[in-house]
Amino acid sequence: MLQSAQEEAARLGHGQITADHLVLGVIRDPASVARLVLGRLHVNLDELARAATSAAINATQESSSGLSATARMVIELAVEEARASHHTYVGTEHLLVGLVREGTNALAQTLQPRQEALQRTRGAIATVLSEASRRPMPWRGTSPMTIGVGTQPEVPTPGRTTAARVAPTSEEEERLFEQLRAFLVDPTSGPPESEAGLFGRLSDTTLQVFQSAHEEAQRFAHNYIGTEHILLGLAHDPQSSTGRLLRDLGADLPKIRNAVEFIIGRGDRPLAETPALTPRAKKVLILALDEADRLGHAQAGAEHVLLGVIREGEGIASGVLESLVVNTDWIRTQLLENLGQVQVPPTLARVSRGGRGALLQAQLVARWYYHAQVDTEHLLVGLVRERGVAARVLHDLGVELRALLEHFEALTPADTGRPAPIGLGYTLAAQAAIERASWEADQRSQARAGSGHLLLGVLAIEGGHVPDLLAHLGVSPEAIREALEPLLSSEES
Repeated sequence: MLQSAQEEAARLGHGQITADHLVLGVIRDPASVARLVLGRLHVNLDELARAATSAAINATQESSSGLSATARMVIELAVEEARASHHTYVGTEHLLVGLVREGTNALAQTLQPRQEALQRTRGAIATVLSEASRRPMPWRGTSPMTIGVGTQPEVPTPGRTTAARVAPTSEEEERLFEQLRAFLVDPTSGPPESEAGLFGRLSDTTLQVFQSAHEEAQRFAHNYIGTEHILLGLAHDPQSSTGRLLRDLGADLPKIRNAVEFIIGRGDRPLAETPALTPRAKKVLILALDEADRLGHAQAGAEHVLLGVIREGEGIASGVLESLVVNTDWIRTQLLENLGQVQVPPTLARVSRGGRGALLQAQLVARWYYHAQVDTEHLLVGLVRERGVAARVLHDLGVELRALLEHFEALTPADTGRPAPIGLGYTLAAQAAIERASWEADQRSQARAGSGHLLLGVLAIEGGHVPDLLAHLGVSPEAIREALEPLLSSEES
C-alpha cells in the first residue's frame, strides 16, 4: 500500500508522501481489507478519491522527500492499533484506523465525527476479518513491473512430478514443525532418512535460512520466529541468491532489521528456550513446499521460501517489504526467471521491454491457475497487469483488472488436479498473436512489438476466450483498435 501511495504522490508531482496519498493508496488496492471495510461503511470511493487528491494538491509540500509528519503519524498509529489488537502484522485495516485517528486527511474528514467514526471503523474491520478468508493471490497490488537480469540461483534438486499434487496432512505438517524445532535446538541432529518426511524436502539453503531466522529472533529477544525473522534469514547471507535479490531491491539486512525494530520493537529479556514458529511462519514453510511442488522441484530451497513469504502476504514480512517500497510482483517474477520457470517464445528479440513484461505476467497467470499453456486470454490479462499502452487504452474503455480476473476465473477456472507444469509453453493461438504483433510493428516501420502491438495481435487471432471476456466487459475489438492506433508511434508501447 505504501508503494501505491508513493505512486500517487509521483503522479501528482509530489516528492513527499502525505496522509492523503496514503488514502489514495488504500483506495487503489481492490483486494485489501481496507477497501472491504470502506464498502461496509458505505464510503463513496470516487468522491473520497477526489477529496484526497484535492487535499494533497492544496497541501503545503515540504522540501524533503519520504514520509511527511502526517504520514508518519498514521503509520505509528497503525502499529499501535495492530499491537492493541494482538496482531502480528500491520495490515491495511490498521492503516485505515490510523488515518481515522490522525484526523486531518480526507478520509477522516469524510467519516466525521471522529470518535463515532473510529468505533464504526473498528466494528466494520472486525466483521470483515471474521468472514471467510479470501483466496490469496500472488498479485496483491497492480504495480508496474520492471524485468531485470537474472542472477544464477542456488537451484534445488529438480524432479518432475507425474501425478497430481497431494496436500500434506495436518499430522505430516506437525511432524515437520517438530523436526525443524529440534534441528534449531541442535543443528547436528536430524531424523533418519526413513522418517524425514517433509523435513527431508527442505534443502540445505532453507535450513540455513531458518537457522539465521532463529538467530535474528534471539538478537531481538523475541520469543517466537515470525515471517519477519524468516525475511531476515533470507537476507542474512548477501552472497546467496535471495540475499542478492533483496539487496538489489534496496532491502538489505540492515534496512530490514531497522524496519522490524520500528514495527515491533525488541523484547525486554533474553530468551530461555528456543522460540517457536508463529502460525504465519508455519504457513510460509508449507507454502514454500507447495511452490516447489508447483515448479516440479523435489526440494524447497531459499527461493521457494521467499515465494512463500510473498504468497502469505499478511505477515510482518510483507509490511516490511511495503515499508521499503519493494515490489513483490517483481520479486516473484525474478525468482521464477532465476529458477528457469519463465520461458519466452522464439520471437523475443522482436518484442520490446514492455511487451516482454506482459508475456512474463501472462505466464505468472497461467502458472497460478495450473494451466499447462499460455493462451490468448492469459496474454490479455498480462497486458492489463503490465500497465503499458495497452493497459491504458483498456482502462480508458472501462476494463478494470478486478473485473477482468472475475470473468477470467469463470471462463478458465484453476485446474488444481493437474500435475504442476514443468516449463510453460504457448498455444498455437498465442504464438500466432505474438507473430501478428511483430507484423503490426513491421507495418509501422518499428523494430520491436510493444504492448500495443501485442494487443492488436490478440484481437486479430480467432479462438480462445478473449472475445467472450471482452463481451462480458462490454468493450468491442473495434473500439480498442480505434483508441489504440494513435498511440502506436513508440517502439516501446
